[in-house]
Amino acid sequence: WFPKGPIDNLVKALEDRGIAVDAHVMLFGCNAFSLILLQLIKIFSGATVSIADKDEHKLELARSLGADHAFSSEMTTILRNTAGITQDHGYDLIFEMSRDPKLLGLTGTIAAVRGDIRYSFLYGYTTSNDVNLTELYMKEVTLTSFFLAPFILPRAVSVMPRLALQPLITDIYPLSEVSRAYHAQASGTSIRNIIRL
Repeated sequence: WFPKGPIDNLVKALEDRGIAVDAHVMLFGCNAFSLILLQLIKIFSGATVSIADKDEHKLELARSLGADHAFSSEMTTILRNTAGITQDHGYDLIFEMSRDPKLLGLTGTIAAVRGDIRYSFLYGYTTSNDVNLTELYMKEVTLTSFFLAPFILPRAVSVMPRLALQPLITDIYPLSEVSRAYHAQASGTSIRNIIRL
């Protein structure tokens, strides 16, 4: 039902950066990748996890999967919640997975001193962003991408039974409706669609 590829990428993203027990973690975007990552963080750490998205239905799903805080991805809401949740400390680890370059630009502002920002492969080659490198430099924040991790596959397969993947499947389409499935996925209304062959 679910490809192993994204899960091994996410396991690698977690293993690359140990998460402290008292860490504050922010996930931007409610999609299949971020909702799996949410579950992995909750399984393997005691971190407090926040997630931001524009879709309240997706935020409700994130809450049901263990998010400690789930709120709108509107800039002022993110800033207000960051101050309250982290007691003005900022997020220790931020995963930008929303496909919104504006949110990537906000990550330096809400990152803790010596924090870590990870972004995935969801951007196109020509996407520009407003990341403030001076802000990252002054806080000693690390900005890192995460991508393919084929060598993690055995560990990813071993963790899959512990993940709630069924709630991430929005719709199942017959092959004859592949175009409709593609448009639903591309519009951002679906978390993950399955094409039945």
